[in-house]
Amino acid sequence: MKTKHAYFYIGASALLLISCGGGSSSASSNSNPQSIPTSEESQVSSLDPSFYSATVMFPDGTPVSGVDVMWCTSSQCFMPIRTDENGTSVNEAIGDNQYYVHISRIPEGYTYNPNIYTPNEEDRHVDIFLEPLSIATLEKEGLPAGSDNRYIYESDKAYEVTLEEEGDIIFFGFNAEASGKYEIESWAVDKQSTNPTNPKFLYYGDDPTAIPTSPIEEKDDGGIGDNFKYALNALEGKSYTFAIIGSATRYPATFTVKVSTTVE
Repeated sequence: MKTKHAYFYIGASALLLISCGGGSSSASSNSNPQSIPTSEESQVSSLDPSFYSATVMFPDGTPVSGVDVMWCTSSQCFMPIRTDENGTSVNEAIGDNQYYVHISRIPEGYTYNPNIYTPNEEDRHVDIFLEPLSIATLEKEGLPAGSDNRYIYESDKAYEVTLEEEGDIIFFGFNAEASGKYEIESWAVDKQSTNPTNPKFLYYGDDPTAIPTSPIEEKDDGGIGDNFKYALNALEGKSYTFAIIGSATRYPATFTVKVSTTVE
């Protein structure tokens, strides 16, 4: 079995979460008690509510043009429609249904959760916020026994994970600088994927040589069948290890892993 080793070091700081919905709501303050709508709000309000639409934005709300937006059902996908200068794509051809919105041609260095944007006939518009895709730093000194490398990750960020071949196992870990709950989830495309991938999660606790077990707490993934979402109760000063394995139709298979921290 081919192994790879990558270690998360999760701190108690930098715990701000990036919103996955809703746009900028800042308004100017003057003698008029009514809020002045932002350009993004004006754009959304001007959209025909009978059509399905999506607006793609950077984390700060800046629109992203040139992104291909595709609406999919559980059985088919429709031709993608590219976002305009306002970051908005409108599909006037599809009928009433619940859809999964997938995007492609996003700027390099960003990712998104492909399974949470599900418009329907009562709520036809979605705001899609991109998240920065972090790149790990390779470290080759002070490694655990049996490891040939490890990667240092910062807290509360998204990372690209690639299974190069069948049987790959990728180790991650983090040092808890404060006691609290840590959530770990995968973002593999679940509906209408061109390469169906099923990530799996193994928990080793604070002993990387132990036999892997189930995590302390397993969370509902919202009905997303092939992704994991787990919560771990970590103690301050402890170092925890987990691993990602999985299966795919073709290799290499790439998906995103997001680590979120909520220190209580």
